[in-house]
Amino acid sequence: MTTLQEAVSNGKGTERQFNCHIHDDRNASASVNVIKGKWVCYACGASGDIDVDIDPQDLRKQVHDLLNAPEIVPYPESWLVLYSGPCEYWEKRFSAEAIQNFNLGFDPSLEMPCYPLRTPSGVIHGLVYRNNDYQSKRKYKYPWGVQIQNYLFNYSFGAVSTVVLVEGAADAIALWEVGITAFAIYGTRPSSRQMDLVRKLDPKRVVCAYDQDRAGREAAVKTRRLFKDSAELVIACWDADDGKDPDELTPSQRNDYIGSLIV
Repeated sequence: MTTLQEAVSNGKGTERQFNCHIHDDRNASASVNVIKGKWVCYACGASGDIDVDIDPQDLRKQVHDLLNAPEIVPYPESWLVLYSGPCEYWEKRFSAEAIQNFNLGFDPSLEMPCYPLRTPSGVIHGLVYRNNDYQSKRKYKYPWGVQIQNYLFNYSFGAVSTVVLVEGAADAIALWEVGITAFAIYGTRPSSRQMDLVRKLDPKRVVCAYDQDRAGREAAVKTRRLFKDSAELVIACWDADDGKDPDELTPSQRNDYIGSLIV
């Protein structure tokens, strides 16, 4: 049994699990975030601020060390259980199969939709949050300390003949639902590190299915420049009235405009 006090005093990492003291908890159903100073139980719903007998100076040092850690501490797969509750935002957009496959979840402490950020080898480096202010230009919030240009959403090792690149994770998920595997570059600025990851798959063709706007066209030009002659590069185009990005296209349009380019 791990208490809140023990988790704060002796635990490691930002999120630390412990056995909830509000109910008869035998499975460490609660989690405390020492940076935010908050704890929540995912079984009974109890929550609160850190209020334990610990030297404030020691807690400040822990937070300082975490914020200045040179390496990102990976999370175990079991950690995602804490965020596996129902989420109306995802349920309105994707199938139950997609939600399960991509671990699309919900953080009850922040009341925000989220999904795991994975390294190229599949290790979890934290959560990506969908901003609750859906009108904000900054749609997603990434884990502190990560360089997002080093990641590709839905990436996996293994030689493929065609690589499809999209801007956002939602675009990659929408294409997955019609049987198209795509990697998301997390924005409109493809990096040399991301293209190096694509080259490792030794593709014959790279399909840029970026948004049908100026930023998407500029991203395609940069992708072409980064790839040079290492693979044939094709740009997927469609009428913007059908949808700005793959996520807004109908399933048949995704196959017609993007799936037809796969060799």
